Amino acid sequence: MSKTSIVTGLFFGDEGKGITTAFLSSPQSLVVRFSGGHNAGHTVETNRYRHVFSSFGAGTFRGAHTYWSQYCTFCPKSFFNEREALVQNGYDPVHFIHPLAMITTPFDYEHNQRLESVNKHGSVGVGLGATIARHTETPFKLFAIDLQYRPLLLQKLKQIATWYGAVNVDEKIAEFLWYVDQCELSIKTLSEIKGRYEHIIFEGAQGIMLDMDFGFFPHVTRSNSTSKNAMDIIKAEHLPLPEIYYVMRAYLTRHGNGYIPNETTNLCFEDKTNKTHPYQGKFRQGYHATDLLQHALQIDSVYAGNDVRQKKLVITCADQTGGMIYIDNKQVPLAEFLETPLPVSEFFINRSTKAGALERMKKAASYL
Repeated sequence: MSKTSIVTGLFFGDEGKGITTAFLSSPQSLVVRFSGGHNAGHTVETNRYRHVFSSFGAGTFRGAHTYWSQYCTFCPKSFFNEREALVQNGYDPVHFIHPLAMITTPFDYEHNQRLESVNKHGSVGVGLGATIARHTETPFKLFAIDLQYRPLLLQKLKQIATWYGAVNVDEKIAEFLWYVDQCELSIKTLSEIKGRYEHIIFEGAQGIMLDMDFGFFPHVTRSNSTSKNAMDIIKAEHLPLPEIYYVMRAYLTRHGNGYIPNETTNLCFEDKTNKTHPYQGKFRQGYHATDLLQHALQIDSVYAGNDVRQKKLVITCADQTGGMIYIDNKQVPLAEFLETPLPVSEFFINRSTKAGALERMKKAASYL
């Protein structure tokens, strides 16, 4: 391959990583999901169809294939349902999964929802946190490769159910196995398939300020939402130095509880995807803070550093704000914001949720 890119959100998720990934994608691309898992909700539209990508890469509409890395959780039921929706709308998505991708069971799903109903951390409630905790804190691991051998899979599922103290176990296992059989997964290492593609795009989930190490605890995700995992894969696979696309909206958002600077109820921009959620909670809006923007970029430089070709900033939802950037409790014209000294070499602006709807702006004042 000749090119590598990373797409990551700067703040609390919902920044526009999906449309950025779609913009970069082509039939010669492989989109690698490198953080989070099936909890993602990356919205992309075409002239005839709007889809929220969770178990497939957001480049699917443009013919890109998907690779599910070992850093992600994977839910067979979610995968099956999403694939069915895509097929019914005329798409034939191609998907590969790493042998060590972490599998979410119905028991993880239920446990996550029980915890979230009490703790209110802002979880989506689909088992990501429970799955990762089970893998990192107990011996009861379940990997994608385990799905291939039924006797071992059954034993592991029963052990996980017992550990959680689950009820109606046989019924839930039977349903889980049905979805596993329907998925017909293609389990591959990245090394086996990377040579087929000209462009590998690493699509992140959530945002840097939700990172489990750098976010506002306890309202964080149980994953590394910086470029860390992507950079680890790039180095291990000897891929070309990447370009990084950092994504933010023209205004700040956060779903559920946790810190958000300059929050205000005066902003009520419509969002078709992000609504009040029984587990995530309310979709909140506010003004960006320049110091938090700079801090998020500095955090990611710990992993990206100088091992990248270029760093770029993508501003989405500018159609909602009339091209203004809501920052530091002010509405700043785009031209003025572009002069902000940030460690990026280029800006992109988005004025639509349609695939490919990014516009390159003038080069930034930079201290790279």
